[in-house]
Amino acid sequence: DMEDVQESIAKIERLLAISLHEDFFKWIGKEIALVKLRPSRSTRMEDVIMTVHANDIDDAKAGLDRIIKKIRNRVKIIKFKPEEYKNYTIEYLEISGFFKIFLGKMFKDIEKPYFTYIEDFVVFSNSLETLKSVIDDYIKGATLDKKTDFVDFKDEFSNKSNIAIFIRTPQIYENLYYYSNAADRKDIKENKEFILSFEKIGFQLVSEGEVFKTILMAMHNPEAIQSDLLEKIEKEVSENMFREEVEQSLF
Repeated sequence: DMEDVQESIAKIERLLAISLHEDFFKWIGKEIALVKLRPSRSTRMEDVIMTVHANDIDDAKAGLDRIIKKIRNRVKIIKFKPEEYKNYTIEYLEISGFFKIFLGKMFKDIEKPYFTYIEDFVVFSNSLETLKSVIDDYIKGATLDKKTDFVDFKDEFSNKSNIAIFIRTPQIYENLYYYSNAADRKDIKENKEFILSFEKIGFQLVSEGEVFKTILMAMHNPEAIQSDLLEKIEKEVSENMFREEVEQSLF
C-alpha cells in the first residue's frame, strides 16, 4: 500500500511539477478532522467537511496557491473562480482523488473540494453550500468549543491521541435515518428514543508503547430529544437575528 501511495504522489508531482512535501505535507500541524454535519434540504449524503490544522497558516496559503496555479496552467476551462463570502475567500482545488491518494478511503468524498482559511485551519468541503454554512456558524459563534456540555465531555478524553471520534447522536440521527437502507431504517425508527438517549458518544485510540489504549464513553440523557429541539430553535432565532443585522448594515 505504501508503495502505491508513493507512486501516486510521484505521479501528481510529475504531472503538476510541484513538491507535495513542500506545498502540502510540510505545513500540516497537529490534527486532521473529518466532520459530518446535520443534514439540510440541500445536503447530499456525501457532503462532508475536512479541517486541516496548519502549523503555519501563511505556509499553507503559499503552498496551496502554488498547487492551484499549477492546476490552472493545465486546465483550459476554469469551472470556478475564487469567491468572496463574508470576508472569507473560497478557492477550488480542481484535482480528482487528491486526498484519497494519501489519506485513504475515509476521505474519498472530498473530491475536487472547495476550501477556505479559518484561524489556523484550512477547511475543505465537497459542497460549496456546506462550506458557507460552516463560515456562517463560525461568525455567529455557533461552534462546539462554545458548548460547555460538549467541552466537558471531550475533557474526559486524552488531549493527544491517534484517532478520536465524537458523535452527537440527536444531531446525526437524520443522517442515520435517511441514508440507511429500508431494513435498518425500520429498526432505527422503532428504537429512536433509545438511540437518541445516548446524547454523546466518544471513542479514542491512544498509542502506549506497542499497544493501543482504547476509550469508549457514552453519555446517557433521556431528555436529549428536547435539548436538541431547543438547540434547533435557538439556532433559528440566532440566524434570523444575524440576517437582520446584516440587512441593516447594508442599508
